[in-house]
Parts: sequence; structure tokens; C-alpha cells
Amino acid sequence: MNDYIKKILNEGLGLQGDEYDIERSHRSGGPRPGDNQPPRVILVKFLRYTARQKVLTAAKKERGVRWEDCTLSIYEDMTKERSDLQRRFSPIMKALWDHQVKHTLAHPAVLRFTWKGKRLSFTDPKKAEVFDRENIQSTQND
Repeated sequence: MNDYIKKILNEGLGLQGDEYDIERSHRSGGPRPGDNQPPRVILVKFLRYTARQKVLTAAKKERGVRWEDCTLSIYEDMTKERSDLQRRFSPIMKALWDHQVKHTLAHPAVLRFTWKGKRLSFTDPKKAEVFDRENIQSTQND
């Protein structure tokens, strides 16, 4: 896993060198995701605080990491609670995907998308589902 992460840092952010030594890394717990679901979170602990800060700074500057036709997000702290909070948005994100509505899930858990020229943000997945049902689905069913 460590070699894989170093490859991402090198190819995705252009960071090289021995200072990016990784103390440990692993995937978050839970079952493997299905084919149309995002992969599990990878947790990384760097040996040096300065390396951690350089990675965070580079990722922020680049607005994420582009690697092998994927956009990866790097967060300073990804706790189980935060991961669970984001996971609550999975059903509505799948619905938006099915309706071909481009969307993003911002950190820590804010669903954002544009509908009919209006930028919308939701921190509650249930409210986003209601909006989808009352606006997007009803428009596509007409």
C-alpha cells in the first residue's frame, strides 16, 4: 500500500524524495464497494509532519489529485464519524448520477450541484432526496 501511495504522490502531485516516508497506511474498514461505488478511504500516516503538510498544501493548490483518469481527494483528517456522515449521501448521489446531474460531495459532507442555473448545497441527505423527488424526478418523468 505504501508504494502505491508514493506512486500517487509522485505522479499525481509531483512530490518526490525520501521525506515522504509513510509510517503506516491502510484502507478503512467495511465491505468492499460495488462496481458503481467509490473505493474505500485510504488512511495514511506520514513519518514526518512536514511531509504531511507539503502533501496537504500541494493537494489544496492543485484542488485535488488527478491520477490515472481519476480525481482523488486528500483530507487532513478522515475520522470514522466523518466517513459515516459522507456515506449517508450515497443514495442521493446515485440518484443524481442516474439523472445525469453533475455533483460533488465537499468536505466534510456538503452535497453540491447546479439545477436549472441555481447552485444548491445540502448538508442533510434527506433534504437533498426531497429536492430530487420534487424537482429533478418530476421534471424527467414529464
